[in-house]
Amino acid sequence: MLQDMTKKVKSEGERDEELFEKYMCYCKSGAGQLQMSIDAATTKIPQVESSIKEGESAQTQLKADLVQHKADRADAKAAIAAATGIRTKEAATYGTDSSDFKQNRRYGKGHRSSGEGCNGLLADFCCQLGPQAFRRDGPQQH
Repeated sequence: MLQDMTKKVKSEGERDEELFEKYMCYCKSGAGQLQMSIDAATTKIPQVESSIKEGESAQTQLKADLVQHKADRADAKAAIAAATGIRTKEAATYGTDSSDFKQNRRYGKGHRSSGEGCNGLLADFCCQLGPQAFRRDGPQQH
């Protein structure tokens, strides 16, 4: 039993000595690693600060761009609405003029079929004046 206790105490001593050596190694190398980590963080701080400032300035610029683009979009929508209004008005005018033109063409075709050769409003006016109005020697007065 005494021999078992001696073996146990010896193994505990060896284990404690091994742990002590590991701890001492950690103390020696841990301080160096900790200092390296502190130095790396110290050099990284200004980089991170400048990166944050760049990000903030980019965000400010993007916000200003967004405001400008929204204004441009509103202007474009207003221009589209104005152009649509103009086109609608022009389409209505065209529809009226087109129907008048078609009606005048039908009226002019009626005269052509009667042999007078008139076509449209100007032609009707010319037909009323007669062929004498367009002679080279001038219209003849009656």
